[in-house]
Amino acid sequence: MSDISERIVALRMKKDISQADMAKSIKISPSVMNRIELGTRAIRDNELIAISKFLEVSSDYILGIDTKDYSTLINTFSSSEKELILLIGDIIKRLREDHDIKQQDFAKILNIGKSTLSQYENGLRAPNDETKKMIANYFNVSIDYLLEMTPIPDKIEDYIRKNIGMKQPELSSVLSEDEEQLILDYRKLSDKSKGKIEGIIHGLLMSEEQMSKDA
Repeated sequence: MSDISERIVALRMKKDISQADMAKSIKISPSVMNRIELGTRAIRDNELIAISKFLEVSSDYILGIDTKDYSTLINTFSSSEKELILLIGDIIKRLREDHDIKQQDFAKILNIGKSTLSQYENGLRAPNDETKKMIANYFNVSIDYLLEMTPIPDKIEDYIRKNIGMKQPELSSVLSEDEEQLILDYRKLSDKSKGKIEGIIHGLLMSEEQMSKDA
């Protein structure tokens, strides 16, 4: 039995699922599933994807490239944390599909494995802060939008430009000194601090818009 076979068997047994039931669920013949687990038949790409999705681990984990079993890690999260991870995954997938980018191509852009991106999009794994920043920058959206903290995707400077209705070079002609200073100070902040400021501003804008509607 190969290392790959041992990992598949161990993961299946941990879920208390019979070999026949797993084969039926992922639409692989029982004889093929048996040979894969015995290590007498090489696993094909489509089978690897189906098995990893069913067992809720990355293909990299089954192949031994990634040593972390994220199916165990995800179960340590609270229900609210799991919900947030699912929301982030949905947003990443929607942004990718809206821009007509294939999963494998976007994974290359982020310099991660396709299986890792698949885990992000399926809510099985949360991207780290650096990856979130790369995704936000690539699609030109705010971190807050990725975290479902605001329905407004625009970064703060883009939001101001769109709502004032002017191009960036013309902004300074309509800003007061205090407004210009605020923008200069904002640009000095870290990405994390910028995200907090954007969330506060978006929240205030939405509140004022609602108040205007209710008036």
